[in-house]
Amino acid sequence: ESGVSTQLLQAQVLLFGNLPTNAETVHWSLSPEDAQIARLQVKEDGSCEVSGHNDNDEAKTILVNASTESGLQGTAAIRILPRYLEAPAFTNLPRIEWKEKGILTVQYELDLAGRADESLITWYRCTDAKGSNAIPVAVSRLNKPEQTYRLSPGDVGYYLMASVAPKHLRCHAGQTESVVCAQVIRTTDVSGRDFMTDFRNFPTNYQPKIIPGFWTVDGFKPADTAAFDWQPDPAGSWMYGSGVDGASGSWGLLQAAKGARLLYTPVPDKCAGMVVSLQIDPCKTAGQGFGSATGQYLDLYIQFDTRTLTGYGLRIVRTTKYDKAVEFILMKFVNGVATPLAEPVASSCYRSTCSIRLAMEGNKLTAHAESNARTTDVTDHRILPIVDVSAVVEPLSFAGMGIQHTGSVGASASLLKEMKVEWK
Repeated sequence: ESGVSTQLLQAQVLLFGNLPTNAETVHWSLSPEDAQIARLQVKEDGSCEVSGHNDNDEAKTILVNASTESGLQGTAAIRILPRYLEAPAFTNLPRIEWKEKGILTVQYELDLAGRADESLITWYRCTDAKGSNAIPVAVSRLNKPEQTYRLSPGDVGYYLMASVAPKHLRCHAGQTESVVCAQVIRTTDVSGRDFMTDFRNFPTNYQPKIIPGFWTVDGFKPADTAAFDWQPDPAGSWMYGSGVDGASGSWGLLQAAKGARLLYTPVPDKCAGMVVSLQIDPCKTAGQGFGSATGQYLDLYIQFDTRTLTGYGLRIVRTTKYDKAVEFILMKFVNGVATPLAEPVASSCYRSTCSIRLAMEGNKLTAHAESNARTTDVTDHRILPIVDVSAVVEPLSFAGMGIQHTGSVGASASLLKEMKVEWK
């Protein structure tokens, strides 16, 4: 950071065979352009201390060159940050406005000195106008303030609070100012029941409770994974970020620990039918989806009772049968115990981006899955490019849904990209 910290560089001259020598002096240098934002100070021992004086708003990367008279060269890249400034002051404190039905907006003014607003805004549901018992329901990410909030049936009966921590690109977030909506949210304030998200504003805070209208965000080890030695990390199971390998370039919700689980308990908690649509980018590239065939799967729940873990779902699981495919199985859950409803279907479609549609209509449970990835490397005739499975089941009135992931994380995770839930 300019004016705050420095970086010490050392160089060693090596002869052929990596033999060290002190026969040559190392010369340190910067390009004329880089010399405008950095200084070099050569020490008596030949090391070089780099200090920055970057007065721009954005960080710059410089190249420090080490060379000898004989032509040996080495280069180090160093990122020069501008000095952090004080957080911008509020010129008008936050206030919540109703722009249109079902939409709340938090308005405020900051002394940004011409810089873009990157304030961290968090929306909470509270039990009273004082902001008591606040639970986060939307957050800001990727330097985009979450100024608007779309109401849902889960907000009814709560007071909405917006907290704003002022920030721009040259400062850390400042002192938070909060404002609570003056009136409790009523049924007439909400337009529509369906839910859609790209997870950019999805809170990943540990939330273990089953509360109507809220997501349960935790980790869980299902009974059918008992033979495998791992334990969940309920408080650190999810994170928002960018994917790797097959999910490279995508942003979304990622598992941070084995057993990562999401459950949604809607308001109202009854329905006649449901459709859950999910776009997912597996980090695995060959279609195997998970780290190994050791009880690693993803369950997508539908018409699910989140309290008793009873309902229906689709399981995507890696098995020992295939190295470039997973199996899709329609499942019934009773008190957390899973039973297959139909024969598994092997498919190569669990690759980025895999689009899944799970529907419960009347007494028919159906699932469709396909991918826009090319699968020319799959020659096994048992492996299908597209999944279409169905089963006749006993209708349930539960309206909950969720996701359970028992696979490895990191390069074996599955990035949740977009989700839509429709209730009938």
